[in-house]
Amino acid sequence: MGTSCQLTSLPCGMRLNVTVQADGTTCNSSSQPKAVVETAPCIPTSVAAALNCTSNIASITWYSALGASWYLVKAESSQGYKTSCNNTVTQCDIPNLQCGQEYSITVMGMNGVCMGPASQPVTLVSGT
Repeated sequence: MGTSCQLTSLPCGMRLNVTVQADGTTCNSSSQPKAVVETAPCIPTSVAAALNCTSNIASITWYSALGASWYLVKAESSQGYKTSCNNTVTQCDIPNLQCGQEYSITVMGMNGVCMGPASQPVTLVSGT
């Protein structure tokens, strides 16, 4: 009843067509033009980090997430230093890591509307 509703428990990474129809006691209206709803991307999985000790560049890889058009990779050190990179493919290099710090790295899928949930963090210790 009313002129709005909330759709809950929608699957991640989907592009859904939504139509509205009025139901009466004797007849129903025709469906109105559909609206497109894009849900948040799914969680990237199998995140892995490898460090090039010479350059102190971390190479991050992961499996693609349904519904993601690009990815944001965040790295935060135990000392509070934050850096990031983004890419449309499932690999990203993070340069300029501060030496001798432990980093927590997460990956999030992004689309034109939403940011998906962060992956499970992986830990990387930068060179000294």
